[in-house]
Amino acid sequence: MSDQIIWLAESNELGALREFYQPKQRSMMSRFNDAKLYLYTEGVIIDSSEDDLRVFTWEGLMAYRYHRSVNGKPTEAVTTFVEAGRPPVAVGVGVPLTQPRLNGQKTKRPDKAIPIVGEHWWGEEVQRQVTEVNLQKLALRAQQGGLLDFGGVLMDIRGIEVKGKRLSWTAVKDIGLHGGHLSVTGVQRRDVLLVDACDVANLQLALTLADHLSESAAPPGEATNGAVTRGREADEADRGKSNKQVTAAVMLILGLMGLCAGVTGEHAPDAVNFVGGALALTGLIWLMVLTQGNNE
Repeated sequence: MSDQIIWLAESNELGALREFYQPKQRSMMSRFNDAKLYLYTEGVIIDSSEDDLRVFTWEGLMAYRYHRSVNGKPTEAVTTFVEAGRPPVAVGVGVPLTQPRLNGQKTKRPDKAIPIVGEHWWGEEVQRQVTEVNLQKLALRAQQGGLLDFGGVLMDIRGIEVKGKRLSWTAVKDIGLHGGHLSVTGVQRRDVLLVDACDVANLQLALTLADHLSESAAPPGEATNGAVTRGREADEADRGKSNKQVTAAVMLILGLMGLCAGVTGEHAPDAVNFVGGALALTGLIWLMVLTQGNNE
């Protein structure tokens, strides 16, 4: 380790060195053969081996991750580090497909990634450390009315926004990762917000804060697992209404059948007509009430 790396780590208070990573060595010369990523307790130093040393601390870091798997096995894994005033730097194996943003504006996408291996390990650690260091501070900022910017996702105490579309926390049913996307599903099934996961900075932190803010918005007495609970309760309510509608429809059909039997039967007793009419009328009224309830 060079004296310059040591000096940078000490002057930026990065703490103790935990591990370092480098490219898989190749038989032919590569400009990245001597590149390294130094992982410290409080941040990272990236040495591209081109006289360009970059220092990032966990506080305020914007880190975007891109992953690709084939048959369940990871084939590409790249983390793109973003800071104000300097071009983003992508590190890992694969093509950096992330579209990084900073302060609401698109930044230049790196052409190539520094091919340092082990992103599946150090990339996870970067996400974990960024979440641990920034979670409380950002939660407090949101509680005080601040806007939290995660590149492809914005959120505050009132709700979450993706690509200009917004949902309040009380209208959110589920937030999660599905097929390489961060998806936000509303209690109303037509409300779906979707963004590529690789376009969300500090993805783990964003998901953790979204869950926290969703829980905070839950009405008093509601079980404390936020959007997931509201979604489950909405589904149960929908199933209950559906079952009642089926029962009402059956009553209406049976009643109409009874009336038909009473009208066409030569010796049908008055009781048949009475029961059929009562069933039909009750089923019809019940269907009208339930349908009106669904439209409100």
